[in-house]
Amino acid sequence: MSRLFFYNQIKDVINRLPAHYRKRYLQNQSDLANERLCSSSLVKDGQTGNVLPSSYFDTPLNIIYPPESQKCLWGGEGIIQGYWEKKNQRPKFPKAWRPVLMENLFYSEILDRWMVIIVSDSALKQIENAGGFDFYILSTPQSKLKSRLGMHLKRDMLVTLAKSKKDGMMKSNWQKYSGFIIPLEEAEWIGLTLEEAVKKQMKIEYEISRSRIRPLKFSLAEKLIDSLRNPGEHEEDSEEEKKPSYLLRIFNLKASNKHG
Repeated sequence: MSRLFFYNQIKDVINRLPAHYRKRYLQNQSDLANERLCSSSLVKDGQTGNVLPSSYFDTPLNIIYPPESQKCLWGGEGIIQGYWEKKNQRPKFPKAWRPVLMENLFYSEILDRWMVIIVSDSALKQIENAGGFDFYILSTPQSKLKSRLGMHLKRDMLVTLAKSKKDGMMKSNWQKYSGFIIPLEEAEWIGLTLEEAVKKQMKIEYEISRSRIRPLKFSLAEKLIDSLRNPGEHEEDSEEEKKPSYLLRIFNLKASNKHG
C-alpha cells in the first residue's frame, strides 16, 4: 500500500484522479508470468503418498523484483526464492532461480529509435510471439511487463500515435497499430505510479485555478482603453478624485488654525 493513503488531503486528490487511471491501477494485479496451477482437484504427494487438494500445492511463490529489473525487460519474471532438494539427500537447502539475461538491440518503428536493452530469454520469446518489439510493448499489460522502462516506452508510443492521429499525420505503415490508439488525454497517464499521478493531478488543478484568476493588468488596460475612447466621462471622474476628501479637509483646517 502506498504511503499516500495515510494523508487525508491526498485522499481527496486520489478520488479526483481520472476514471481510466483508477481502473488501470486496480487491474495492475494479475497472475504471475510463468506460474502454472494444478489442473486436477486432487494431487498425490510424492514423498508421503497422500492425496491432497490442489490448493495445498498452489502456494504463492516468493518472487523478488530488484530495482535493476525496472530498467530492463524481464518479461514479467523475477528472482524466485525457494528450496532445492536433491535425490536421496536431505534436508532441503535454499536456492534462488534467476532469469537468463542478455543485451539485445531493438528498433522501435513508432519512436524511430534504436535501443540497447537488457532482456530475459522469456521476454525475447514474448517479443517474437507478439510479432515485434512495438507490438510486444503495446499489447502487454503493465501487470505482465513489470518494468518501468517498458511502461515509459508504452506511454511514448501511445502519445506519438495519438498526436499523429489528432494532427492527421498518421503514417501509412502505422495502420497496423490503429487498434492500440487511445485519446491523448488518456495516453499521457499510462505507466504513471500513484505518486506521479497525484502530482500530475495537483499540477492540473493548480493550472486551472490560476487560469480562473484574472490578472490586474487586464482590468487596468481595459480601463485605460475605455478612458481613451470616452475622455469626457473620465475627466469628470478624475476631477472628483482630485478633490480632497471630507476628513482631509478637516485635518487641513485644524492644521491651519494651529499655525494661525
